[in-house]
Amino acid sequence: MKADVIFHNGEVITLDGASSAREIRARDSIAVKDGRVIFPEDGKSWKSLEGFTTETVNLHGCAVIPGLADCHIHPLWGARTLSGPSLAYEPLSLERTIEAIRAFLDEDAGAGP
Repeated sequence: MKADVIFHNGEVITLDGASSAREIRARDSIAVKDGRVIFPEDGKSWKSLEGFTTETVNLHGCAVIPGLADCHIHPLWGARTLSGPSLAYEPLSLERTIEAIRAFLDEDAGAGP
């Protein structure tokens, strides 16, 4: 199996099979295939996952923690965020941003400033 993207030359912290901080495993690379994280088999290099169309990214020693998500929320901030307009972290051009803001304003035109 060949990866779509390989991140290498870094420190990849995995929690696979870890039940305590002492069991956390570090690797030097991580790969993604069809949106899923894959790793080279033990004892093999990330090069074994590299194909003709694989994008490779040199991490230059930076750390990666795959799958880590900040899942906590502050209640007041969360309520305000969830009850108001959202751009849902979409990558937007200037034109699309202006369109989205106009749509938010049009939805609630009678609410005032």
